Amino acid sequence: MTTPHRVPSSSSHLAFALLLALAGTAAADEPPTVAALLKAAPGLARFAEGLEREGFLAMLESEGPFTVLAPTDEALEGRHVDRDLLARHLFAGRHAAAGAIAAGHLRNATGDRIEFLAPGGRASAGGVALAKTDIPARNGVVHVIDGVLPVPIRVEAPVPEGFPAPGPVGEVRIKDYPRYRAARVAGGMSAFWTLFGHIQKRDIAMTAPVEMSMAEKDGDFSMTDMAFLYGAPDMGEKGRDGRVEVVDLGPARVASFGFFGQPTAERVREARRAIEERIERDGLAPAGTWRLLGYNSPMVPETRRFYEIQVPVAKPPRE
Repeated sequence: MTTPHRVPSSSSHLAFALLLALAGTAAADEPPTVAALLKAAPGLARFAEGLEREGFLAMLESEGPFTVLAPTDEALEGRHVDRDLLARHLFAGRHAAAGAIAAGHLRNATGDRIEFLAPGGRASAGGVALAKTDIPARNGVVHVIDGVLPVPIRVEAPVPEGFPAPGPVGEVRIKDYPRYRAARVAGGMSAFWTLFGHIQKRDIAMTAPVEMSMAEKDGDFSMTDMAFLYGAPDMGEKGRDGRVEVVDLGPARVASFGFFGQPTAERVREARRAIEERIERDGLAPAGTWRLLGYNSPMVPETRRFYEIQVPVAKPPRE
């Protein structure tokens, strides 16, 4: 199955031609392995080299079966091809494109759910176009893709009612939040266990994200309080519970920037710069306290933890 979309580059044409030649000319009883297909394709050299370096290529010589979404050299240009990136493109089992699209999604080697769609006949996986599909191998199948599968945002608990979806990564979005109820404690990370005890005592389900207000001093931010968010604005009761204060917040319009990894001072500064540039361009101004939203627990690898830096925004008053 070939997908109707933009014409591949000349390097991609070379990769496709070689892959098809290998698949078509091998003896009927001994087609090439997935590893052999990938290693012999010049247009997939960066991907194959990374697989070999990390030990995946030897695995792809074994019985399998495997399904591989192979990014072209063009798609990998300028990227750090690490073990996590490679594993995102590997799947257990032999999955033809039509079967994956019919199923709607597959789980890759990192455990992420990758959606397979074909709106208007334009097949894609994880939002990336499938350039060539169903290249057969003795121990699986290869699909060539025009990009790199993005790192999915993992949300480990339900978000409060009416909250916008987290993300995207690496760009500023203007988002609208409804009124919501939050249990808040002043202080740093030690506030987490106070809040956890509060929701356990009141039988309140954990949600994501955790909200942290931030104060600026000398160009850097520090956390002033932490809040667990209730699932619905009418859940529980407002008021004090020891150190915890249950309050109603919002609604609010915010400028938001999402990123993976720890919220280091440099990352926070980069996010703030991006937000300030966007809101200035849109004729908006900060209208409240900066905050950090954290969506993941320590059980998620540090590089996969997702955060959003946000600030309420509004049109400045006319002079």
